[in-house]
Amino acid sequence: MDDFYTDLALKTEYWIHLESYPAHRMVSESAVDELTSLLVHSGTDDVTSQGSVSPWSADECLRYLRLFGELKGKQPSSYQTAAIARIWSTISRVRYMNRHGLPGPRLDRLQGIESFIAGQLKRSVVLSIAEYLCFNIPKGMFYQLSELWNGRLVYIRHWDRFLDEYRGMCLRMACVSGGIICLATFAVSSKSLNNGLAAATSLGSIALFTSLYLYEQHSRARIGTATDVSTYLSKSESFQHGLRPLSILLSLPQALTIWAGLLFQVGLFLLVNSPDGYQWETSNLLAWIAPLVATSLIFLAAGGGNI
Repeated sequence: MDDFYTDLALKTEYWIHLESYPAHRMVSESAVDELTSLLVHSGTDDVTSQGSVSPWSADECLRYLRLFGELKGKQPSSYQTAAIARIWSTISRVRYMNRHGLPGPRLDRLQGIESFIAGQLKRSVVLSIAEYLCFNIPKGMFYQLSELWNGRLVYIRHWDRFLDEYRGMCLRMACVSGGIICLATFAVSSKSLNNGLAAATSLGSIALFTSLYLYEQHSRARIGTATDVSTYLSKSESFQHGLRPLSILLSLPQALTIWAGLLFQVGLFLLVNSPDGYQWETSNLLAWIAPLVATSLIFLAAGGGNI
């Protein structure tokens, strides 16, 4: 069994070597046919299985099939060899990671996810309170991160999709918190200042800074390769609680924005019901804004677990 596992590793090195020195050996047309069949299988697996171990999406497989379809009937060349060897090196690397042909292979990306999650859910009063204060948004984030890091293997295409969605959420929260700051600042004056509006402005500023900071920290330039992602998740993973602390951190843009909005509602209520006869035109205008802000907060809270 050890010899077969070593053979899988050597196959990867073989294809990497062949890609670097393609003129030393030509790849036959039968190799192109085998690779075509494998790409069809990978694309089908990606479409029909949520936990597909295919390194490519179905669309990527189709693009490869079109490219290799152009090689049919043409004389073998070093360029053809290099192209085929590059694809085979990726396939061999994935087979090695998933113990292809060995006892206990990894047949699904989500295989063993239940035990992986259960091992991270150790009792912690501090983390439970933090999740509660974040409106349980970290729980949804935690399950997403666990799926991405299951088996401590990273499929970069799934991570890229998560990263794009997360960075988009950070920008949306930055816009919402910026809107809250503007509205609270508009309502604040020497006569209308109250604790709710002051707290909303302060917390909105923190939410804005946090959203932009996490947006920048999770750029493709910083976390763009599978090695970068593995290093990032390994360093962020807690020995006792796994990815739960990281999920709380990544949920802060949404949680802080919701808290800022709630405090703005409190300050707005105090402003509208102020007994000092402050400008009722402004109060009535802000009263019309209140339901819109409340609806936005409910939307954010309801969809928080899915980013």
